[in-house]
Amino acid sequence: MTLLLRSPGVYALAVNCALLLVCQGRWALAQRVELKYNVASASARSLESVKRKGVPRLHRAGDVYLGGQPTREGFAALKALGVKTIVTMRHQAETPEFNEQVLVESLNMAFVRLPWAGEHELTDKLLDKYRTLLRSVNTPTFVHCEIGNRVGAVWLVFRALDHGVSVKQSLKEAKTIGLRSRSYRRIALQYIKQNDTQ
Repeated sequence: MTLLLRSPGVYALAVNCALLLVCQGRWALAQRVELKYNVASASARSLESVKRKGVPRLHRAGDVYLGGQPTREGFAALKALGVKTIVTMRHQAETPEFNEQVLVESLNMAFVRLPWAGEHELTDKLLDKYRTLLRSVNTPTFVHCEIGNRVGAVWLVFRALDHGVSVKQSLKEAKTIGLRSRSYRRIALQYIKQNDTQ
């Protein structure tokens, strides 16, 4: 599994540090990085639909944007929205028609690849990494897969455990984003049950 990040400016320095720590598996240290994400404020914001051409199933909660695979036009639309970082859940081989990293960086946005595909890759370790990454968000960030299925699974976990939203509401939001896989849903709910300390 790889994590690739390029930052066009100093705005993402703190994010870079946190993500590098995530990649190295240093969870406790990553959580101490001085990146202040206002969980109470973010959780109070409901998931809302955002319409932009070239970005399927686009939704927003605070500084986090979620959706399916953007087109070239879609990435430009995200840039215009003020998005600073693109996070893809897709393996590079899934998009042979274009180099997403090159395109994103040409628009002066940071690029992160933390890929997974299939239930065999939806591990506790990967969910830990995504939770740490999403907690580190302090600038507008867009997270995507192909159609929202993978993003929905990760959002279900993050919303329930890190925003304190009910599992029922988190699952509803995940389905709205695009969660369709029963196996992803099962794994996500099992992870929530194992990690819910409230």
